[in-house]
Formats: sequence, C-alpha cells, structure tokens
Amino acid sequence: QDAARPRKTLRGKKLTASFNQQTQDVAEMIVDGDAKFTEGERNATASKAVYNASSRIVALRGKPLLWDSSARTNADEIDANLDSGESLMRGRVRTTYYSRETTGGAAPFKNRKAPVTIASDRAIVRHREGAAKYQGNVRAWQDDDFIRADNIELDKGERSMTASNNVQSAYYNFERKVEKGRKEIIPVFAGADRMTYTDANRTAVYDGSVRIRQGTDTIESLSAVAKMDEDNKLVGITASKNVVMTQPNRRATGDQLIYTVADDTAVLTGDLATAEDLDKHAVTKSAKLTLHLADARIEANDDSGNKKRVKTTHRIHD
Repeated sequence: QDAARPRKTLRGKKLTASFNQQTQDVAEMIVDGDAKFTEGERNATASKAVYNASSRIVALRGKPLLWDSSARTNADEIDANLDSGESLMRGRVRTTYYSRETTGGAAPFKNRKAPVTIASDRAIVRHREGAAKYQGNVRAWQDDDFIRADNIELDKGERSMTASNNVQSAYYNFERKVEKGRKEIIPVFAGADRMTYTDANRTAVYDGSVRIRQGTDTIESLSAVAKMDEDNKLVGITASKNVVMTQPNRRATGDQLIYTVADDTAVLTGDLATAEDLDKHAVTKSAKLTLHLADARIEANDDSGNKKRVKTTHRIHD
C-alpha cells in the first residue's frame, strides 16, 4: 500500500492466491464470483478478476463494468493497471459520461446536463489525468448530434476533444430561414481528416479535405473553423484555402469564406473570388463577394485597398 495513493481492494465470493516460493510474496490472486475492484474513485465489477503481481494488472472478465465520478464503461475485457492508474478496454467498448459537464466541457455538444456516449473497439482511460483515448469505429453522440472517426481523444483537463481519420460530425440544433417568416431545423454535417474542439474558445477546427453540408449547400476547403455560442449552438464558419461553395444554381470559389448564421450570408474573398450563377449564365469576379444564401443574391465590392475592379460576364446562349 502506497500511502500517497488510494487504497486498493479486491473482493468476491471466492479468492485463490498463489505465492512466490522464494519470497513468499503474492504472485497471483484469482477472484471468482461477483468480483469487485476499488481504487479511490475507480470501481469495477465482473464475474471474475485476476491480479498479476508482476504486471500489476487486475484483469476483469465476464461482463466487466467500470465507473467513477464522471462516467461508466462496459466492454468485453477491462484491465486495470495499478501503477499507471490506467484502465484498458477491449471489445464493444461503451462509455457513458453522466453529462456534458462531467466531460469537463470537452464534448462539443449543446446540452450541458444530458449524457454523452462514446462507443469504440478499444479504449484507454487515464484516470489520474482525466483523459481517454478511443480507437476503432469510434462514435460519440448526445441526442441527435454525433462525431464519428477512427480515433477520438478526450481531455477533461484541457477541455478538448480531438478526432482523427475519417472524421464526420453532425449538429442538428440549427435553425435556418427557408422562406419569409418560417424557419426549419436543417442539420449541418461536416467531414475532414481531423477535428479539434476546444471549449475555452468554443471552436471546432477541421483540417484536411474539409466538406461541410447543410441541405443542398456545400462548402469544401482545406481547413475550417466552426464557432459556437455559450449554448454550443453554431454561430459561424470560416473556411480557408481552396474554398469551393456550391448551391443548386450557384458555384463560388475563393481563398476564404466567412459564413454567419444570424444573417445567412457568406463573405467570399480571394484574388479574385468568383461566383457563377447557373440560372442567369453570369460570372462575377471581385476581391470580395457577399453571397446571400436564402435568396441567391450576390453583392460584389472591393474594400480591401487593392483597387481591383468588379467584373461580371454574361454568357449568351442560343
């Protein structure tokens, strides 16, 4: 027993111990039937538990369940490492954080009190650091909002979540004006190679092959930053590098696009930003274009100081 660390307890219906012949120290302990392991806030139950003295690991088998003050996890297998304070899970891992607050605000979902669930093939939880890493077919969700990726790391101390490889996310609590006096909830879907959410500034940064879609509107770029408000509702998106925005009757390209939810407009800048109206067969080029998404209006102006002219070309068809 290390005085600087919490007491460790292993109990159950039947305990079998084997000892080292030379030192007479415990080499292994096997608990059969209603096994329970506790270490501070870390608790676990299973049908069977095996403690190995050389590895300092308690292997929990038979419907193991692990919980502490922030979350509970079940998996096919759970190993509790006594030295590192880590728990390793394998097979059908499912962690439920009791609320978004118990993730330390690391999960980029809107409801502070509702549970957040993460499912994966494997996971490792570093209890002392308040961090967890999930690997293989990872899906994190709260209500309808979700994030999918090959890997997701959650850090309560840093109040951040990082998803990597084949990242997909969806935010459903998003109202958009569809006609005068009427709004509908139209979810926003975003995909990228990597996504990092930071609660300190409530931003989700997407990098690599970014594709953001809402209804029939799509934004593609190499990077994008989604900004949330205090209720974790989307307020704006800034897309940068090789930006392409497409709508059913319009296609626009530029270096940077700033979309604002409140007025449903996208400001596109570049050298030069270009918008093609497929209905009117017109192409507009300027250092700055303001695209009104609801009514398909385009405002072209140049207030950058470059004194570049606005140019509109109308294509004549027979």
